Amino acid sequence: GSGADGYASATYGSHNLLDLEAASTFHLSEKGAARLAGKFRNRDGRWNDFTLGDKSYGDQQRLLLRGGLSWVPSVRTLVHANFHLARDDNQAQPQKAFGTLSTANPPLDFTDEQTIFGNLGNRDIGFNETVPFVTSQNEQVSTTSWSDVRTGGSRIGKVDVTGGYVKIDHDFGGAKLTSITSYDVIKGQYEEDNGISGLSSGPNHDGLNQEALVIDFDTKYNQFSQELRLASNAAKARVRWVTGLY
Repeated sequence: GSGADGYASATYGSHNLLDLEAASTFHLSEKGAARLAGKFRNRDGRWNDFTLGDKSYGDQQRLLLRGGLSWVPSVRTLVHANFHLARDDNQAQPQKAFGTLSTANPPLDFTDEQTIFGNLGNRDIGFNETVPFVTSQNEQVSTTSWSDVRTGGSRIGKVDVTGGYVKIDHDFGGAKLTSITSYDVIKGQYEEDNGISGLSSGPNHDGLNQEALVIDFDTKYNQFSQELRLASNAAKARVRWVTGLY
């Protein structure tokens, strides 16, 4: 018969988190049905970005959609088609910052460079720990708050996925044939441009930022696949076999 059923939900939480989810199945006829599902998430960041003056850096937004259609043209054949879409749009990960120059022998120059891990006992620096050294601008930039970060330049983190597949199963009686044809387009873009201090003036006040990490990742993949599989269909047989091509 025909008709529809489904569900929907909504969640609100800290950092203005909004989660929406819904799905519905449509009974089109005795031989066909369709399903549509989706999710949406939006949340403000939890980082305090000194560089931008943004107390909620790290925003996230995600959208997921999926649709399916099933058709049974005969008692021996099942056809299923699927479409999926995903969008992930986030601000790039920030960086904790600390200086590497000692102020013991002013004025500052390259001889004041410190080996951070050696001077701090060969251990990782905690997110809530200050480092007793300064930048070449003579700035103490580390803090005792785990949420204090710095960024610079581009702050892009995106992934887009669009695709689908068609699966056909046909029962010959003693064997079952399966065909799966799929196609996906995947796009990714991620950029970080972080200065070690998040400041814009160099030691000679030349306006140059001290780059600690620069990442520029921009890619696109188109993927097509075809699978053919023929397998024995006798559940109680002592010997079962499968062969195929991918």
